[in-house]
Amino acid sequence: NFTSKYVGRQYTDNSSNKDRSIDPYFINDFNVNYSFTTDLFKEVVLRLMVNNIFDVKYETNAWVYRYYYDGTPGVIDGYYPQAGINYMVGLTLKF
Repeated sequence: NFTSKYVGRQYTDNSSNKDRSIDPYFINDFNVNYSFTTDLFKEVVLRLMVNNIFDVKYETNAWVYRYYYDGTPGVIDGYYPQAGINYMVGLTLKF
């Protein structure tokens, strides 16, 4: 299974200002399952999941904090970067 996901521009506040937004991103994942039977188990399922296979650098969430210090307005932006390429291996045993 090959899955692709595109997410367009997201804004971190209600201003719709491009300076207060998260860039669009496009990521791809790959999943493979293999199942078989044995005398001991009704079914054995092996799974391999590889996420973000092209190691895209992206953020899915952000926040903005506005403040005043000595009468001067300021803004701090925070972003939540996501994992690069990562994988999971699974095993299911059915009796």
